[in-house]
Amino acid sequence: MYTHEGFRGLFRGNAINCFIQAPFTALEFYFYDFFKYLLFPDSETSKDTSFYQKMVCGGLTGITATVMLYPADLIKTFVIMTQNQAH
Repeated sequence: MYTHEGFRGLFRGNAINCFIQAPFTALEFYFYDFFKYLLFPDSETSKDTSFYQKMVCGGLTGITATVMLYPADLIKTFVIMTQNQAH
């Protein structure tokens, strides 16, 4: 890749990836707390939260954030693929 496209070719599609990862991470923080307080309202601190509860909240968080940002990820893949065809 470096020999054909140079140094810039190594970072193609990275800007759009950053625009997707920032909201994804923000959604993860929000939905983890959302599910924690919705499903386990008695656990006020992280010491009160069991491993099982953390796994449930983390799993639901990942599913929710992925489903919400999947269309943006699809657009990212399309943009990167059309850039590859242009070169």
